[in-house]
Amino acid sequence: MTELLGVPIVVDDRGGANGFIGAEIAAKSAPDGYTLLSATASITSINMVVYPKRPYDTLRDFQPLTTIMKTDTILVVHPSVPAHDVKELVALAKTRPGKLAFGSAGTGGILHLALELLNTQAGTQITHVPYKARARQW
Repeated sequence: MTELLGVPIVVDDRGGANGFIGAEIAAKSAPDGYTLLSATASITSINMVVYPKRPYDTLRDFQPLTTIMKTDTILVVHPSVPAHDVKELVALAKTRPGKLAFGSAGTGGILHLALELLNTQAGTQITHVPYKARARQW
């Protein structure tokens, strides 16, 4: 981007709190056209519904530009788990309510909600374990 725009680019990677930290900084920055927020569905959509009190307002504070990437969400298990597909995982979870766990980058994020949807639709009790840090993507 530095070469394209002809100005230095500084990346201020502020992950955490389901995107609140970085989104709040971007929302409160000077509206000079030089601050960009790389936002996820959690920041722009989910947080609006899950958290009534937010340090930013998606519709007021941000102007969408473009989609820069799309990612797939996949469900994986450790090889020692005796389940080779979702049907087998659901069956296993039903025999062990509350004994299986899944990790996500934080409460209320897309991964957390996806597995809670599985819990609801399948009638399972797989325990959510939120992690404070997110995976680095570069």
